[in-house]
Amino acid sequence: MPKGYAEMRAAARSYTDAALETLVRNLKSKTLGVQAATAILNRGWGMPSQPHTGEGGEGPIQYLVQWLKVREIEALPTTTPLLPSEPSDKSQS
Repeated sequence: MPKGYAEMRAAARSYTDAALETLVRNLKSKTLGVQAATAILNRGWGMPSQPHTGEGGEGPIQYLVQWLKVREIEALPTTTPLLPSEPSDKSQS
């Protein structure tokens, strides 16, 4: 952790009530007050967590790792995608 981080966080947290009051007063405003209040809250309490989910916002993230030899890559036409395309659903045709 950087030097002084704990002190900075504690100082920012001491302004939490005032920052929340500013946010409430300026909910529909696009003034610097809202940005300042948000910055104080983010520094004092951290950024809101960002969920990481799979396709459609549900389930785990899936990764496809494909190893190719240099000769295989060099032999690919420049128009060939490295990732396989999704199979088409012919039942909806």
